Amino acid sequence: MPRELRSFLHELRRRKVTHVAVVYVVVGIAVLEAADLMLEPLQLAWVYPALVVLTILCFPLALVLAWAFDVTPGGVVRARGPAAKEETLERTARSEAVAATAGDAQVLPLPKGPVIAVLPFANVSGNPEDEFFTDGITEDIITALSRFTNLFVIARNSTSRYKGRPVDVREIRRDLGAEYVLEGAIRRSAAHLRVNVELLEASKGTHLWAETYDRDLTAGEVFAIQDEITNSVVATLADTSGVLARSGLSEAKRKPTDSLDAYEAVLRTYSYWDRQTPEEHAEVREALERAVRLDPDYANAWACLAITYLDEFDSSFNPRPGSLDRALEAARHAVRLDPTSSLSYDALAQTHFYRKDLDAFFPAAERAVQLNPNDCTTVAMMGLLIAYAGRWEYGIELVEKARVLNPYHPGWYYFPLASYHYRARDYERALGAAQQVNMPGYWGSHMFLAAIYGQLGRADEARVAVENLDRLFPDFRAWTRRELEKWYLTTEMLDHLVDGLVKAGLLGQE
Repeated sequence: MPRELRSFLHELRRRKVTHVAVVYVVVGIAVLEAADLMLEPLQLAWVYPALVVLTILCFPLALVLAWAFDVTPGGVVRARGPAAKEETLERTARSEAVAATAGDAQVLPLPKGPVIAVLPFANVSGNPEDEFFTDGITEDIITALSRFTNLFVIARNSTSRYKGRPVDVREIRRDLGAEYVLEGAIRRSAAHLRVNVELLEASKGTHLWAETYDRDLTAGEVFAIQDEITNSVVATLADTSGVLARSGLSEAKRKPTDSLDAYEAVLRTYSYWDRQTPEEHAEVREALERAVRLDPDYANAWACLAITYLDEFDSSFNPRPGSLDRALEAARHAVRLDPTSSLSYDALAQTHFYRKDLDAFFPAAERAVQLNPNDCTTVAMMGLLIAYAGRWEYGIELVEKARVLNPYHPGWYYFPLASYHYRARDYERALGAAQQVNMPGYWGSHMFLAAIYGQLGRADEARVAVENLDRLFPDFRAWTRRELEKWYLTTEMLDHLVDGLVKAGLLGQE
């Protein structure tokens, strides 16, 4: 297939012209059939031919509009060609910035964090027509990675020169400044697809991660499989608990807090989220406050600082006066600095939740998910809070999506699942989920285990959980309902948890 035709077909798919054509034909036929049934009894049969002609004439107009315009969360915008997308480092998500600003033109900062180059995937099928699929998955991975503001993704027009030839990744580091290189190969037959992907550290050429995706192909599912593999690769690499963050964290952990740069402070925050201890909270808060002084335009540092201030309130870690007000100010500043950052809206949504401003929370949470559906940490946290706010089914759906996308997800993803089963009085499944949290230094995990063991009548295990809770949070007994109200916004769930803690022996009968 000629390259020009492949490029044109890819543009049709990217601009969703084919989707619009299919939907238009289906809806048009349905409307005409309904009109045929309704018009004749009304003696308006003469209208039907005119309606057919109008439907046919409007079809090309619908296709032209689909080609020319995109519908984004920020509204209808003029579609951009592939050249324009490459010239802006493939950062598709940033095209929504105008919708989130106050109306003034804004130059968004270049992303901080590691530089990654995605090489054109190799077509090893032996069929030239598979180049279309191979090029498509390469471009989709670049675009999806570009939504993560903690990565600097090399543009596709800079990496396309390496297509079809062997290359030493150290050459790519020298030419493009890439710290990491992602490469892959695709083998496709009539009924099967295999995609091999590997991530290399560019300075040494060492392998950091590799995965093979095997999928059975059926007619009409090629693009769905392409999207599935793209999302899995991107989430595994770029999430806050993903391969790239864990690779950079080892260096950051060796440094004292007062010598971390702004990006390293953010990496330390990601690690703290997986364990949640007051000791690490104090270190991370200090590092982030220093980071925003050194680099006041770094939106991710402000967002992480906002969430760290929230932990003074929601987890009672090292509290200072005015934690919610400080969190709101930092989160709003993060959104102003980068209105296309899912992490900025994550911080803003969390702040609204703990302030119990649900009218502001739900739109901010939806915006955070829309900006980067592959940011599993944000998707899972928004799912957790949406569930705790009372929309259980939708919240758990988001958590499950994040859990499937990133196999390296941290244990706290199981908190909402444990809560969901506990709420349904399925205590055995709640226990199974709670035991996978694996955060021994966080009082909340022991609190939940105590409530579950209390409901199951397992007194010895309940006593151990209560002892651990008393050790980590001695004041919890005195302020049980106040602490639980911070998280659980429905009276039904709150009373149910208190009942379990009473049965565990933490509290006297109310």
